[in-house]
Amino acid sequence: MSKVCTAVGRSHFTVADYLMERLAQIGIKDMFAVVGDCSLAFLQHAERSRVRVIACCNELNASYAADGYARTHGLGAISTTYLVGSLSAINGIAGAFAENVPVLIIDGWPSNEEYKKQSPLHHTIKDYDIPVKMFSLVTEAQTVLRNPEIALSEIDRVLTVLQFHRRPVYIGIPANVVGSPCDRPSRALAHPERFQACPEAFESVMQELLVAIHSAQSPVVVADFEIDRFRLQEPLEKMIHKTRLPFATCIMGKGVLSEDTPGFLGVYQGNRSEMGVRKRVESSDCILLLGHKITDFNSGGFTELFPEEKTISINMNRIKIYNRAYENVHLPYVLEYLAQHVRPHWKKEAIKRPKTYQRPTKSKLTVKRLFQIASHLMLPQSIVICETGSALFEGVHMSLSHDTTFMSQTFFSSIGWTVGACLGAALRYPGKTYLFVGDGSFQLTAQELSTMIRYHTQPIIILLNNDGYLVERLIGDGEFNDLQPWKYADLINVFGAQNKSYKVQTEQEFADALQQAQESETLQFIEVILDRWDAPKTMIQAAQSMAKNDYVPNAFTKKHGFGSDFDVNYQI
Repeated sequence: MSKVCTAVGRSHFTVADYLMERLAQIGIKDMFAVVGDCSLAFLQHAERSRVRVIACCNELNASYAADGYARTHGLGAISTTYLVGSLSAINGIAGAFAENVPVLIIDGWPSNEEYKKQSPLHHTIKDYDIPVKMFSLVTEAQTVLRNPEIALSEIDRVLTVLQFHRRPVYIGIPANVVGSPCDRPSRALAHPERFQACPEAFESVMQELLVAIHSAQSPVVVADFEIDRFRLQEPLEKMIHKTRLPFATCIMGKGVLSEDTPGFLGVYQGNRSEMGVRKRVESSDCILLLGHKITDFNSGGFTELFPEEKTISINMNRIKIYNRAYENVHLPYVLEYLAQHVRPHWKKEAIKRPKTYQRPTKSKLTVKRLFQIASHLMLPQSIVICETGSALFEGVHMSLSHDTTFMSQTFFSSIGWTVGACLGAALRYPGKTYLFVGDGSFQLTAQELSTMIRYHTQPIIILLNNDGYLVERLIGDGEFNDLQPWKYADLINVFGAQNKSYKVQTEQEFADALQQAQESETLQFIEVILDRWDAPKTMIQAAQSMAKNDYVPNAFTKKHGFGSDFDVNYQI
């Protein structure tokens, strides 16, 4: 542990400098922030560090941006001011916690002197500890650096937790501690590793696993979100390449491997899956379920079929081989072992899909055709971000080009998340970033379009304008689902840029606009006019389930003549 200096003259390096240097060392190059008086001194130090400060329009958007940045670049960070700033950000941090996204929130606090007096300062409530109490529910570790003597060790402890658990952490830094002098880091922060405590026990479990796989006639791999969150794409790719096992993903795992990888089947989501994918997964006599998270949207409304007697479930720290569970068996080591020891699966498998691309016509664009055209035209090595709603439920059926990353907030589903996440993902990313977002979601967080322009990001934003909150309209309609119509395509100019924007209604107009947008090196905005009730079939299914769970009469079934027994088991 570094020793804190007691004499100001001994060092010009401070606690704030130490924290920012540690962020740079663990790979964070950009920190999202909204300034406030309690965080102002800290941000002055931050601006002199190796980490660039990205000034956002509000804290909620900044937290979404840090989330998107972490998913793309590994780790994310956000700076807020005490209480009014941090509580504005807490929804974004809660979403990162729910989805295992490693985001650090640095919260500027009043001075220790004011804390002791509990002075009724602006931004405060009676209890000064309210922020850390609230964040303790949605972060993996918390600290307030009240004591400069242990500040450095506390910073290192919390950042280690951030890297190990891949979940948010919280650091509060009082105003008077920001400039407390200290020593520079003497060595880099060690990256936490997982070790198998007992090699003999691990080998025994692996032998049992091999017997199960080699005894199967039609094994299949289903990969999910932990592969992405714990950066296990390379070990999974190596395992798939060597074993030749066919594989599918869940929605939260879409894109963890290139979808042109031999043996890729598609996205499995229970009875909302394409029929070929559903049949292959559910007929398997040995399902290797890797890094799975059970949620309603991720499982097709809890319709996924993973029978215990046919399923081997492997998560980061646990494996269950049919009905026998073993703790402290770590997924990275299992993937490495399988790559070395599983006999290659020689049967070549893939789901047959139509290869003929239907060229765009002058017909009115539908959401299904939008994603078919986009899937065909999008550039490789891109990021695709889909908002919860039509974009996610139709986008999940896209065939992603080589090395394309797919991002969504499938579990927490905080609408508007994608706009902030797009800012974070697009920063420093060399390829194209495509954002598909509905008009309702966009209106929640539209200000960050301004920040994207300010920092010269180059995403292509495709806004699906269906005149309101379509997901909610499907669950239960009312005037509360209506929106004030915006001139969306004009917003780029409103925020001070001269970039070109597009407003399209037909297939050909959309294809032409997308191709032109891809040739630009500036942010591009395409507003797509869709029918008010143009919804993916899988979203109608989800709305059926949510209407039932929320005790709301379903607007879609009434408007379109379906009865209460609407068939949710149709085939896609």
